[in-house]
Amino acid sequence: MRYIDYYNECLNSDGYVSIGHLEYKVVNRVLYFQCSRGAEDWQSNFDIPVVLYKDMLIKFYVHRGFASMWKQARDIIAKLDFDIIIGYSQGAIFACLAYEDTLYHKHVKRPCITFGSPRFLWMPVKAIRDRFRDILRLKNPGDLVAIQPPTALGYRHIGDGFDLCDIAIKPKQEGWLSWSSGHSPSRYRQNLEAEI
Repeated sequence: MRYIDYYNECLNSDGYVSIGHLEYKVVNRVLYFQCSRGAEDWQSNFDIPVVLYKDMLIKFYVHRGFASMWKQARDIIAKLDFDIIIGYSQGAIFACLAYEDTLYHKHVKRPCITFGSPRFLWMPVKAIRDRFRDILRLKNPGDLVAIQPPTALGYRHIGDGFDLCDIAIKPKQEGWLSWSSGHSPSRYRQNLEAEI
């Protein structure tokens, strides 16, 4: 499948299962995590103090709001059978955490592709950055969500990050605020369609 195909399925709301405010689905052995969908999700997005992620050999610190949402779903996700992990926006964080949990508990690296991922690791040591290095992180140039929380607060991206070519043209029906954020689904779709 092409990146655009994964992205479109990720945005297709059919088949998602909710655990708290985290939404996931498995389609053709691909595990998808949905983006933020409501006010409660956004409250978690801005709950930025760090907490220790304890379930690993090498401990690391993560964004508290995302960690809280992930803890509700982690045991259920661990029982799923999948070959690839995909996430968009807030769902990209959960894709990365599912990648790490699968690597740690099952000793298997699953391909993981994220779109428009915020930062969620706080001051990760080299060993932690290395564990996440095979994650492919795609983003639009200037995506405001992908630069949050700020690096000044100690948050860092992980994985291999690539900017998409920004060839998108604003649709008439889309508002300027959504479009100028660089994070809108229509902007991602147009830029991903241009990818080979």
